[in-house]
Amino acid sequence: MDHYAGGAGLNLQFRHKLREWCPPWLAKPFGVAEKLFWVLGACVDGTIEWFVQGAQARMPGQGTPTALGYIGRDRRIRRGFDESDASYAARLLTWRADHRLEGTPASLFSQLRGFLSPHNPVMRYVNRTGTSTVGWATIDSAGVFSYVPVALNWDWDTQLSLASRFWLVIYPPSQLWTDDGLWGDGDSYWGDEGTWGSTATTAQVETVRGIVKEWASAASICQEVIIAWSSGDFEPIDSSPPNPDGFWANYGKNVAGTEVPARITNAAYWPVG
Repeated sequence: MDHYAGGAGLNLQFRHKLREWCPPWLAKPFGVAEKLFWVLGACVDGTIEWFVQGAQARMPGQGTPTALGYIGRDRRIRRGFDESDASYAARLLTWRADHRLEGTPASLFSQLRGFLSPHNPVMRYVNRTGTSTVGWATIDSAGVFSYVPVALNWDWDTQLSLASRFWLVIYPPSQLWTDDGLWGDGDSYWGDEGTWGSTATTAQVETVRGIVKEWASAASICQEVIIAWSSGDFEPIDSSPPNPDGFWANYGKNVAGTEVPARITNAAYWPVG
């Protein structure tokens, strides 16, 4: 309260100044008129404070944190489910610069790191063009960005005619998400909160998908978001397998009459499209 007072210890509010301004014969201790002036001044102070707080509410980090969600909606910056007020307010201040980079791996990493804050998982962006060229972008837990422009180790389904597809790989720490085991193992039941293959909630999965769609290049399509449980999987220097070897379009494949997993099972897969 009293943001317009001008500093601690300064009686610049109307309810205090009216006491100073009124004539001595009205300013007697416990005078009825003085009490009336105080009430009128308090009403003026409250109205001014209402205007001041309303003006400050549009300033992230300056006004009430209850306004951050409305500002974020207007600026298209999604808040993380564990993100602090201070972290979200800081991201809302850089929204113009963030949107100028929209469509790049760096912007996608930045928004996902904000949503997943304070967990900061390692993430990789794997882009495959219409040829055999594959580019890898990586951001580590400290926010350091690295890039491998050309690699030959990612063939999802051998459809080279499908240009500009990419995959996002997230390596979540245990405080964020964990593997919830296999369906039917006795630990998961139909109707439980969460998703198959991870402890991520449905809302979290949908928000990650939404961020990917909003911040990825309009000329590219995200095939899958891959949640990797092992930090050693899906490396830019790996050869196929364990990276996709051309048969990952479906979860299973037939080998000599036997249905076997086509993808590595130490990961969860979230289709985006």
